[in-house]
Amino acid sequence: MQPRVLDPKESYTFSQYFDLPYTPQDILADLGCTLTRTDSANLPYSEAPLEWLPALSDSLKRRLKRVNITTEQSWREALIFPVIDQICDQLNYPLHIEYTLSVSNWLKGSLDYYIPSP
Repeated sequence: MQPRVLDPKESYTFSQYFDLPYTPQDILADLGCTLTRTDSANLPYSEAPLEWLPALSDSLKRRLKRVNITTEQSWREALIFPVIDQICDQLNYPLHIEYTLSVSNWLKGSLDYYIPSP
């Protein structure tokens, strides 16, 4: 049996996992999960036309030239949000920002963005 890396008496937020000195595999084992890496060629994709993509690409290129991205928050607001917002707009999906989630003492925190499954 593999030794536990998470303290059963402790509470962990999502961001704290990145500060732990353990491999993702060891942390996931404590959570009863495994990590399986896959070849990117096996990921789902669509060949549907994306007429909005060139405009989004141009917008992001302009932002990269104009916006001084120095923090995680500025990165999210300048680059990540426009992409997620456009995808949700095209698919007519709701978007939650700073979504609080609490599964257990070991899995809780706030997600920057959450798109509920349809």
